[in-house]
Amino acid sequence: MVFVIRQIALLHVVLLILARTTSVASGVMNDMPMGWRATTMSNENTLSQGKGPYSSTNMAVSTFETAMRQLQESPPPPRVRYDCDPCIERSEVDIQVILHGSKNSLFWEQAAQAIVQTCRSMRVNLLNHVGNNVPYWDDHESGSDLLYDEYNPSQMVEDIRKVTQQYRQQSSNQRGHALIVSLPTAEVEEAAQQAIAAGVPVFGMNTGYDRAQELGLLTFVAMDEFKAGQAAGQEILRMTTDDDMMANTSLTAGDSLGKLQNTTKVLYINHEWGNFALEQRRNGLEDVLEETSASKNASFEVVELVISDSTGEGITEATLSQSLEGCPYHAIVSGQHIGQSVVEAIQSACGDGDEEKHVIKGVFDTSEFVYRAIAVGDVDFAISQQHWLQSSVTAAMASLFASSTGMHLQYSVESNSGTYLSGPEVLTLQSGAVGGDTVVKQKDKVPFPTDTQQTCEEQAFPICTVGSEENNAERIVDGDDECPCFDRRKLTIAVVSHGTETEDFWVGMRSAAQQAALDMNVELDWELFSHSESNQALHNKMASQMISKCQSGVDGMVVSIPSEVVELAIRTCVELNIPTISINANSNNLSQKLGLLHHVAQDEFNAGEVAGRRLIEAGGTRGLCINHAPGVGSTFDRCAGFRKALESAEAEFVGEVEVLIDNTDITKTRVEDFVNENANGDWTSLGMLSMGQALIPTLRQLANDHPEAVAGTFDTSTELGQALEANEVLFGIDQQPFLQGYSPILVLTLFAQTKQALGNHYLLSGPSLVLEAASPSEEQCKAEVYPVCLPPVEIEENKLGNLRILGYILGSVIVALSLVFAVIVFLYRLRPNIRQSQPFFLLMICLGGALMGSTIFPLAIDDDICEGNGCDSACMSAPWLFTLGFTFVFAALYSKLMRLNQLMKNAASFKHIQVTVADVLMPFTLQLTLNLAFLTTWTAADPMFYSRVEVSSTESYGICRLGDGGVSIAMAALIFSVNLLALIVALWEAYKARKVTYELSDGGSVTMVVVSIFQVAVVGVPILPLTRDDPQASFLLKTGLVFVISLSSLLFIFVPVFKKKGLANRAQAAVALSSRVNTINHPSGMFKNSSGPYDESASQFMSRTELETMSPREAKCSQVSEIGIVEESAEFSPQEGNAIEVSSFLARLVVLLRDGVLGRKDVMDAMEQVTTSGIIDEESSTTLIDSAGSRAKTSLKEVAGFIQTRKLTEDLGEYVDSRKDTPNHDIVVGVLHEYDVLPQKDPVTEADCGNEVLEDDPDDEERLVSSDDKVHLT
Repeated sequence: MVFVIRQIALLHVVLLILARTTSVASGVMNDMPMGWRATTMSNENTLSQGKGPYSSTNMAVSTFETAMRQLQESPPPPRVRYDCDPCIERSEVDIQVILHGSKNSLFWEQAAQAIVQTCRSMRVNLLNHVGNNVPYWDDHESGSDLLYDEYNPSQMVEDIRKVTQQYRQQSSNQRGHALIVSLPTAEVEEAAQQAIAAGVPVFGMNTGYDRAQELGLLTFVAMDEFKAGQAAGQEILRMTTDDDMMANTSLTAGDSLGKLQNTTKVLYINHEWGNFALEQRRNGLEDVLEETSASKNASFEVVELVISDSTGEGITEATLSQSLEGCPYHAIVSGQHIGQSVVEAIQSACGDGDEEKHVIKGVFDTSEFVYRAIAVGDVDFAISQQHWLQSSVTAAMASLFASSTGMHLQYSVESNSGTYLSGPEVLTLQSGAVGGDTVVKQKDKVPFPTDTQQTCEEQAFPICTVGSEENNAERIVDGDDECPCFDRRKLTIAVVSHGTETEDFWVGMRSAAQQAALDMNVELDWELFSHSESNQALHNKMASQMISKCQSGVDGMVVSIPSEVVELAIRTCVELNIPTISINANSNNLSQKLGLLHHVAQDEFNAGEVAGRRLIEAGGTRGLCINHAPGVGSTFDRCAGFRKALESAEAEFVGEVEVLIDNTDITKTRVEDFVNENANGDWTSLGMLSMGQALIPTLRQLANDHPEAVAGTFDTSTELGQALEANEVLFGIDQQPFLQGYSPILVLTLFAQTKQALGNHYLLSGPSLVLEAASPSEEQCKAEVYPVCLPPVEIEENKLGNLRILGYILGSVIVALSLVFAVIVFLYRLRPNIRQSQPFFLLMICLGGALMGSTIFPLAIDDDICEGNGCDSACMSAPWLFTLGFTFVFAALYSKLMRLNQLMKNAASFKHIQVTVADVLMPFTLQLTLNLAFLTTWTAADPMFYSRVEVSSTESYGICRLGDGGVSIAMAALIFSVNLLALIVALWEAYKARKVTYELSDGGSVTMVVVSIFQVAVVGVPILPLTRDDPQASFLLKTGLVFVISLSSLLFIFVPVFKKKGLANRAQAAVALSSRVNTINHPSGMFKNSSGPYDESASQFMSRTELETMSPREAKCSQVSEIGIVEESAEFSPQEGNAIEVSSFLARLVVLLRDGVLGRKDVMDAMEQVTTSGIIDEESSTTLIDSAGSRAKTSLKEVAGFIQTRKLTEDLGEYVDSRKDTPNHDIVVGVLHEYDVLPQKDPVTEADCGNEVLEDDPDDEERLVSSDDKVHLT
């Protein structure tokens, strides 16, 4: 049974070979092992014919007959779905792929992934062989979904027939569709032909190119396998010549081959017998060597070693070494990429131990292993078919055709098969190394791939995906193992053309280029010129712009070549290594002469021939060329082809008339005058051919006025359809300008990414004969230049999103905290700690904190939750809330500092003043008034507004902007200046109050608040402009600033206020609170130090010396401040000084009781401590009483007793007056007066004292001023 199966398989292979090849070169079977085959070619041989579809004699460029065959003998046109209302929805376009490659082939994995990437860029649906959608993953292995598990041509036939059946069943208005196939067998070819007959648009790649045009495939991209074999043979000859020339420098290149041995053997390793591609590679190799044998004094013998293993990995080194024993070969070529075992076997058998003999080793197809083998010298050259490019171009053409354009590249005239060649490309270590004066094609300047390029080819040249930056970044982590994705967004392609902005033809072509740039995700730079007065002036402008753009460093350049004026500019671009493609016009064939990558256009000369033949068939016996662009290469070639067709039919060429565009009447008159002058006014059987779309209106008028003539035109338009329906014009020749504009952008993008280019110089967008008017839907697509719906990519709007919730939380915290503090202040406003900190100012701070915290709410608003005026109002409310809140908080803090400093200043100058709330509200009123005036003007005249800024086509952000006029900027600057000035003034007040005691004032807290606000402003405000373009960062920064300022204002003020209550509840804490002297913690008593009961130097009050040196005038005017009072004749002992301080302390206790800071019990405990043991301990009590009598202690006891038995009422004054005779009465009364416990009687007025200086003592002023340094406010 196994034997039968093998025989059937063998018979199938034989039949396949006979069907795919016209003949098989004869083989001479000698005493070689089975599987060997040899073909010997000597100098007596003639060129063999019929080796596959090509030979050196049938590679001519197609001419008129080829063009006519393409235009007239092609299969029925494929079905195209035209739907541009309102735009082309590519998500409704399906590209189905049925290829013979299998999943276990790296070659096909890479090719399939290229299709996936291209279809993803074109935004079409990709279907595999069974019609399932292939997901667009970032993983480079996703292409395997397109492939069969194993090679199965029978399944391919079945799958293609299913597509055909589905296509016949569906109506024309359903989804757009195109099919991509390879043609490995005759059965697959037949299935594909049936699909084409049913109207399926079929595109081909890889294998089967020799039959593609005959079968009716629209475009085919592949490596010409026969040419690939020829390239391998030419490389062997080149290396043979180089080696022999190096060995004997006296030989010429022509003589060197003759010095070789009589018969030079070349081994060709065929990995898969019956494989059409491998057979054609061998045939091409034989063809070159045979030609060389015939023309040189040399003889070559090609020996073929057939191996069943398709990869070579299954061949053992011993087996292959045995077959290669003795290595009688000058060169060894593997028909397919090789593995390590093959290389080792060849190295073992044919190593370079003999320095005089170097065996040339070549291989077809590339891989990372092949590149390494070339780099280390194990392999000399490789023939690449650039399968990534092969797949990408095919997928792009299929997608573009199915997307309601019906356009595709015409078959190439540079090969008999019409194939667009992805190969062969010869790779050696010297690749790209060019020199001499010979013009070298730009694609041939590409050097041998770097390690990174090799890795990228192995991983199918991954493309960065828009919106997947995290995945893109991951590919760059391991540089040795991963190819960094290629970011096409960084590419810029520039275009300079002779078309003007008044020509619909060029406007449409630019629209096509813009669509290609959008699909490829690259930047396009193309500005059409305005209409120029002369062609010379226009061409000079073109040359200048070309040089400018190339010098700017664009990644690709597209140019038209209307004349040789632009030649020098294009040479400059080439010298700068800017990949360049020419389009449309190609004067004097400069595109090819300059070595540009490609020229994209129709074959103008052949198109002219086709037009001439068509007019002759319609009855024309004479011809007239109407040219609107004289001197432009493309119109010149059209007229030349037209003239040749006339001459071939022995018809008369009347001539060429030069006309204008954009003026139908003048153009018509010129044509009629030309006919009258050159044809005696005879219009009979005159064939008129116009050179462009702009002349169609004139042509219609001429046809109506002279119906005996016949007319045709180049290019198409809506008006052409009308002319065709009215039988005014016979035909239009469509060069598909959309394809001319689209293709160069596509090809340059692929070249920038992979350094791979097609082998054809000409990419033909036409000609295509238009004989009927387009359908309304097709006409709409043409008129609107095939508009594609915007890609369904999510635009990054940079909205706040969840950050808004964070803002709401922070704002709510500030508002809630402000309300809580306000309620506490109001409910406990009579508590000592609250009363001391002035409830009115505390409530102002709460109000300001709430307003400032509320600023976060409008900051958290964007167009995600509002629109129109709502967003504008939110923008304007933010400065209102923050400015007013800042004013309330800041004015309260500033007022408290100012009040504190005024008390300190007047205490230092021995003045008694009372600072009221009204006195310190003046700065607040001024600041609030100015801010309200500025905010009102800002809102009324030039308010802020919300707008969205476009960063790119895929990104934008929303921002609150200042008004359009200067008022907005001015008001914002004034508000900032006023509040900044207030902040600076407050910092100065805080600096002056830096030494004020914390326990008896809020000076320290206020200072901390002001300083913290200043620090936050200095650090945060300069950063704000840096975050302007990032709404999320800007929101976080603004919210953080507002939150920190508001929270610090609240906590630094209210926490110390609330903590005071706990300190004041203890009698001992009350004693500590009363003074800040350096003897406060001395073990012998509060006001004692180590030197005795009373030490002048340690006292915080005026010393005895200071008191004694005061003049009578000073003594009279001096009222006791917080340190006490003296009389003009007072003389004190240390004990009496101590009594004065004790009296001052007692007065403070009275004040604390009056203000509610201490309770009555606390005061009584402190009094008891002072009058018993707290101040005067047991050891010194007797001394104190004996020295000072009972004056001090009696006074203290009297006050203490009064506090114990009486309330603080006006009776206190009466009680004190009734005790005038008690010791130290005047001292105690003075202290009580100073603390406002008792109202002052007959106070010394400013007129009495002031700052005047007594005549009898000129030094009084100096002493008075100098005393400030001795006064301390505790």
